[in-house]
Amino acid sequence: MESTANAVGAKAVIYRTVTLRSDGWIEFDWLCSGSGTWFHFYVDGKLKKICTKDGEWHHAKVSLTAGTHEIKWIHEVGGMMAYNEKALLDNVVVYEEG
Repeated sequence: MESTANAVGAKAVIYRTVTLRSDGWIEFDWLCSGSGTWFHFYVDGKLKKICTKDGEWHHAKVSLTAGTHEIKWIHEVGGMMAYNEKALLDNVVVYEEG
């Protein structure tokens, strides 16, 4: 996913529902930049990760329990100015133990 915005109030959401037969985890890479932007990661409506906005690629690994989960990333632009605000999401993989 790539979300680039030049307007205050712009918002991009990507979500998936995943079902695991056993406990596992999700891994993904992200990059976020811009002064008036935020990029958050949620599992079942609960904030799990605030993705930093330093313009560098980062890797995340978040545990998941067996069952069905709603996975969501939200990139939103706020503040007084917004120019070339960017959030990138790549290499999303869900694993199960065993």
